[in-house]
Amino acid sequence: MGIIIDVLILLLLARFVIKNYKRPQLRCGIETVCFVVAAILTVPLSIMLSGLAYDMLFRGVFAENISGVVAGSHALESTVSRYRIIMDKLPSVVRNAADSYQINSDSVISEVERLVHSGASDANFQIVDLLAQPVIEGVFRGTLCVLFFIGLQYLVTAIGAFVENSLYTPDRAMQNTVLCGVFGCFKGLIVVTVIVTALQLILPALPRLPLLNTETLGSSFIFKLFYHQNILMLFMGEGIYPMSF
Repeated sequence: MGIIIDVLILLLLARFVIKNYKRPQLRCGIETVCFVVAAILTVPLSIMLSGLAYDMLFRGVFAENISGVVAGSHALESTVSRYRIIMDKLPSVVRNAADSYQINSDSVISEVERLVHSGASDANFQIVDLLAQPVIEGVFRGTLCVLFFIGLQYLVTAIGAFVENSLYTPDRAMQNTVLCGVFGCFKGLIVVTVIVTALQLILPALPRLPLLNTETLGSSFIFKLFYHQNILMLFMGEGIYPMSF
């Protein structure tokens, strides 16, 4: 099944090459720069808004959901894992992504048990930050990454078109098939990188899908190549743990 993913990626790259190789080289160059700028601006915006979404929409609700377990921990049998009970109170997206986001690690489980017995007034908030924050922020970062890139790409490209129209140089309409083909391929690489980043962040939180699952993507040579060389993920994955193969 991984070969299907490889073919789809190659077709996407080919589409960008074919679309660009006969265009004016100045336009191709400006649009390529616009794609890079859009990808760069996407990172801080996605990280900032995903943090705000978690703090404003989810943190308090999740903390309230587990408050009864934390407050009533003394009534539980000593052999009962508070971690498992708390996880059952959290949304399924958190449980689905627990392994990929390293939430099921021994260090996290031990810290949850410590916080449950600490008696701290904000223990439930600290526990939610340990268990749910990485996943919720990861899903939002992945979603916003695609949305912001699409929006910023059109916005910045429109600005680039204005700049192009202002440059009345003799070579404005010149064509360089090879150079424009390279520009098109580079634009395709940026788009694939954004898609791979979104899948890395979102896919662990979803139920298993027929084609988009870790097994299929893990058997794709090109997808794994993008995954391991994903510069964008160095910043988008800061502070959280994306899936790996």
